[in-house]
Amino acid sequence: RDSGTTKSLYSVSMADAKHGWAVGQLGTILRTDDGGITWKPQASVKQDQGVHLFGVHAIDANNAWAVGEWGTRLFTSNGGQSWEDFSLVIDEEHPQFVWLSPVDQEKVRKGEKVFEDVGLNYVYCLKPPSKNCWISGEFGYTFWSDDLGNTWNRGEIKGDIKPQPVILGYNEIDLSADDISALEKFAKTIQDQPHLNVLIEPVASDREIAEFVKDGKPDQLFDLLDARISAVKAVLEESGLLSDRMRVR
Repeated sequence: RDSGTTKSLYSVSMADAKHGWAVGQLGTILRTDDGGITWKPQASVKQDQGVHLFGVHAIDANNAWAVGEWGTRLFTSNGGQSWEDFSLVIDEEHPQFVWLSPVDQEKVRKGEKVFEDVGLNYVYCLKPPSKNCWISGEFGYTFWSDDLGNTWNRGEIKGDIKPQPVILGYNEIDLSADDISALEKFAKTIQDQPHLNVLIEPVASDREIAEFVKDGKPDQLFDLLDARISAVKAVLEESGLLSDRMRVR
């Protein structure tokens, strides 16, 4: 059938034989009320923001959740006539706050919305009368709800492996012999578990942030963090882990 759009569509969900939604590129939302014979576009704030939608789940003919990049969580209770935005946002206590541009940091301080840089890829709810729903995404992000998404709780993945953090002093980038040994042991532990990727999250102290960010420009701070990342990656690669298994926050 002709969907009426040339944009990529990434997910479709039917509430019943007639009613459902498809979502996709640049905030695209399509609705069908005749079993997919015809599709009509629906508006959402994510179209103006150019945000891709990766997953949708129709709870019934009126209620549905859609998820996507930049922490997007959209909900409709009126068949898609309007979509409420419950996307993940950053506050001053959020770990990503220090990585924001000065402009976005000021928006956060003023109470304006700045969305979290994480893709949410999948949403699913059990059929009524159950009210259980789940969302999954990048970086091990999972959420669960027992009230059809009125409230979401952050899930925890217990099957991952967390090595002890590498602790470095002020402006230090060189790893100690103990740190190198611990990283080598960690690499060997997951070397034969290709389904596990490595997430490296660099950290700076309050003093380093205060002294290495000059006139709102974090270049010197980023150079320090890049050096720390490179030091850790070098040990892991020398221990046999391929670079394409490593991600950096």
